[in-house]
Amino acid sequence: MATYHGMVARGTRNKYLKDLFIQWRGVLAAYDEGLIRGDAVMAAAVWRNVFKGDENVDAEKLALIVA
Repeated sequence: MATYHGMVARGTRNKYLKDLFIQWRGVLAAYDEGLIRGDAVMAAAVWRNVFKGDENVDAEKLALIVA
C-alpha cells in the first residue's frame, strides 16, 4: 500500500486493511450461502460482487458464471 498508493501512515493503512478484510469476509459468506441455498442466491451474490449490481448485466453471462 505504501508503494502503490503512497500510504505511509500506519494508522491509515491499518484502517483500510481492516475494511478490506471485512469486505472479503462478506464476499466469502455470500458465496458460501449461494453454494448452500442454490443458484438464485449464488447469482445474486455474483451480480453484486462481480458486476457491482449493474442493472444492465447480460443474464446469459451471469448464468454462465453460476453454472
